[in-house]
Amino acid sequence: MALTVTNVVNGSAGSMRLVKADLGFDSAYPYGGYTFDPYTSFGLVTQAGIFIESRNGNTFQYDSTTKKVRAFAPPAVPPIIYEEKITAAANLAVTRYPAAFILNITKAGANQAMRSTGIAAASLNANECCLTVQMQAGKKTQITTQGATDVIYVSYVTQTWQDVWNNVIQDEVVTLSSSAATNLANDICAVMYIDQTDATAAKLEILDQDDAAASGKVLLTFGSKTGAIGISNAAQNSKACKITYLRRPASGFLLDRAFSNETATKAGAGPYTNTFSWPILLWGYSGVVPVNGGVTQKIIEYSGTPGAGNVVLDWFSYGQRNAGAPVNGTTVGGASSVTCTGAGIKGTIDEIIWPSIIEVFDGTDLSTFTSRVIAFGW
Repeated sequence: MALTVTNVVNGSAGSMRLVKADLGFDSAYPYGGYTFDPYTSFGLVTQAGIFIESRNGNTFQYDSTTKKVRAFAPPAVPPIIYEEKITAAANLAVTRYPAAFILNITKAGANQAMRSTGIAAASLNANECCLTVQMQAGKKTQITTQGATDVIYVSYVTQTWQDVWNNVIQDEVVTLSSSAATNLANDICAVMYIDQTDATAAKLEILDQDDAAASGKVLLTFGSKTGAIGISNAAQNSKACKITYLRRPASGFLLDRAFSNETATKAGAGPYTNTFSWPILLWGYSGVVPVNGGVTQKIIEYSGTPGAGNVVLDWFSYGQRNAGAPVNGTTVGGASSVTCTGAGIKGTIDEIIWPSIIEVFDGTDLSTFTSRVIAFGW
């Protein structure tokens, strides 16, 4: 993870020294930039300007504060990845791209419930997983699996969708109360998990706000930080928990397209379908589909055949708009005769605004080219 400096040529520009050289990059870009000190490389105590030529679609910027060369490029990564297949090695699965928000993790036919960050594999129950460390800017996301060589399918928002990445809140600590609804620091529009961390640590099942809470279950109200989490049982009273969620910003796309507490339209007869009014970009309940007054359904891979209590969520078929409204919205299919409730961010993937350039992700191979640097100073 280092630059190589070659072909140094010294010259002058008026009273200043002018130095030209070639910069060679390696095969694993370190997010945040390569260390580069013009004094060490060129003997320039004071730098009046550092200019680095663009190469292969990449642009480069010298940060004089951190003394690093940062690389930027047009985003080549889609904003959402659906069911990326990953095989864990020694209980560690690594996404292909940096994640901003995880929509679902499943094995073949078995949803993997997310727990709070950093739980050891030996402490996970069957069909559980967690982030090994918190999601980090520009770095591939690590997931700890319960099985050492689990094959999982991960659907996630990538950090290319920066509006999501800039609004994700990781592992906020709250204490639940049965006498008053629990507040959060921000309004909420999607949740990855709520995990009880004291007494008997366990994932808490998320229910629709109109449902009735029970032991091990919490009610979630979207669009509000006041009274966002509700319980009505002694089992969770005064218990600490961690929640990772997407906050609702004060303006913009996420605010305009947020929806919650929508009852789907049920049809069919074994299998059943539940169709929402709009195509859904970001599902609000990671891994599960609530059922008001019924059993929460668990999301498995789209190619799977759901049995009782499991559903497939059609990530792939986006409704087309006609006269301002979609012909059809996102559909959930399952074996159980239930009516589902939905929340999240509605829209189609072409409506997501991508940034014009982003810093290239950690580990990107830039070794196939060199770039010319020109430095002025004394």
